[in-house]
Amino acid sequence: MVTIKDIADRAGVSAATVSRVLNGDPTLSVGDVKRKLIIETAESLNYQTPRNRLGKRLGAIAIVHFLDPAEELGDPYYVGLRIGIERRCKEQRINAVTVRRDQIGDQNSPGPSVRAAIAIAAEPSDDSSWMAPFGQNIVFADCTAPNRKFDTVETNLRDAMRETLTCLDSNGAKRIAFVGLGKELNSEHRDEVRYAAYCEWMREANRFDASMCKVSNDGGDRHWERLGYGLTVDLLDNVVQPDAIVAFNDGVAVGVYRALQETGRSIPQDVSVVSFNDVSVAQFLTPPLSTVRIPVETIGETAVDLLVERLRGRRVTKHVTLETDIVWRESSRRSTGL
Repeated sequence: MVTIKDIADRAGVSAATVSRVLNGDPTLSVGDVKRKLIIETAESLNYQTPRNRLGKRLGAIAIVHFLDPAEELGDPYYVGLRIGIERRCKEQRINAVTVRRDQIGDQNSPGPSVRAAIAIAAEPSDDSSWMAPFGQNIVFADCTAPNRKFDTVETNLRDAMRETLTCLDSNGAKRIAFVGLGKELNSEHRDEVRYAAYCEWMREANRFDASMCKVSNDGGDRHWERLGYGLTVDLLDNVVQPDAIVAFNDGVAVGVYRALQETGRSIPQDVSVVSFNDVSVAQFLTPPLSTVRIPVETIGETAVDLLVERLRGRRVTKHVTLETDIVWRESSRRSTGL
């Protein structure tokens, strides 16, 4: 393996100068001729930086997607997640290969050089046979792992929901509804943490009202706007009307907006609306949508970092939890102290 000293000896300079040139040190005072000589010498010797050697040693990783292409492209959240993964892979000189869950095991599956995987949108009910080629080298990116032996990276949705409800309550909302996916008894499923936290907070406040919970148990329905619209229409048939609605995500909130506006409700004068994700559409709705910002690209980057650690030999499982921020916009009533 070619070393910095080999380059230094060939170019007639110090190893420190070679290192600083190859690392792009802007404070180094060296002439253009000598800088060019060092770079050309490194190239002629086929020198590989430590990062490039790392990428070759690690091989490629698979991004195992449980959504079809249309579902992924239709949900900005998953687009952001992929951007984070691919950006970190590029930084680490790692090749990322996208494969759909149903492709693994057939002729289109990743080759033997693909030693690790990041799972996106996996669910507890999914067949886990796809995991066999990767062993422990799998990270579940903001989705549910089959057991705690696998690395995961997720966000603290429970506390985000509780903070959202507390803020709405402190600003006068007393009939807060929830619209979206949910099955309270299965709160370990990533898609249901929000609803479970909503129920928990409401019961602690002695304000739980089943009629204010409009949820679908069908996690496969990712036509978010349609889902939000239909559930909100049902909600507005209640005798007791909500003064605030927490939507499962921003796509569901778009459907909530439509249902409220079609029935003559004003946002936020009649009903405050708060959501989750903070995708780009949120700030362009009328009025702009208050939403919990989930650091989706950071989730993807962290998943790659965890895989690199695994491939370098880490044996202890890690579960990384990232925090969120609430972005308050004009869709929710607020006091001056919020």
